[in-house]
Amino acid sequence: MSDRLGVGRNMAKSIWHWLQVTGLVETKKNSRSDPPTITSVGKTIQQHDPYFLHLGTWWVLHVNLVTCGTDAVAWYWFFNQFSHGRFDRICCSGDLQRRLAIEGQRPPSPKTLSRDIACLLSSYATPIPPTQEDPEDGHECPFRSLGLITYLRESDIYQLNRRKKDIPFEIVGYAFAKASPEDNGDSFDLNLSEAIAKPKCPGRTLALDADTLINLLGEAEEALGTELIHTHTLGGERFVRVRGLSPSGWLEKYYLGAGR
Repeated sequence: MSDRLGVGRNMAKSIWHWLQVTGLVETKKNSRSDPPTITSVGKTIQQHDPYFLHLGTWWVLHVNLVTCGTDAVAWYWFFNQFSHGRFDRICCSGDLQRRLAIEGQRPPSPKTLSRDIACLLSSYATPIPPTQEDPEDGHECPFRSLGLITYLRESDIYQLNRRKKDIPFEIVGYAFAKASPEDNGDSFDLNLSEAIAKPKCPGRTLALDADTLINLLGEAEEALGTELIHTHTLGGERFVRVRGLSPSGWLEKYYLGAGR
């Protein structure tokens, strides 16, 4: 792989890792010798957005990354389990280390944890005031365009943005599809409280508080129609009914309507 890409061995391994955790390629379980195959989501992106120019493409990569689990532990933990809205890097690293200990996992070295957290925060955090960087350096990660984390440079504090962001409605459907059972038929219902707070569900993966997610669902229902997304009450509880499209099906819908 490194020879074909014209990069060093370590860089090739890094590229391979990020292709996997963002859901673009996969390998057969327990068979590392088999060549990787592009996923259905990867094929859809390759067909409609091969240069990753659409914002929705980056939302999809983000959702895949933070629901990946064991291959991207820090990313899964931060968006699904971390509870602080304002924090510094030391607090973040310490909280992750405690979480791993509680779950009985053998934590990596503090240096490795710190490096992972630094990578995550630098990938997502938009500095305020902005830094003066040469655009040719290419240091800014496209995940910053999602508006998920702000870095307040003067106080050295990070802040997670759980308010309204520029999220295409079809990507909301994509996030629900990622949270649904694999075989969900024509549609599936998800308890609204779970949609807001449960790991791997849209409130967590898209970093939205309760009011913001509810408002976004209302806007999505109006724009896409109730046959695709519909909020309803059953037995005194509120549920979100989502058409049982696959993640790649929702992504296809996004690209077909991206010009509207």
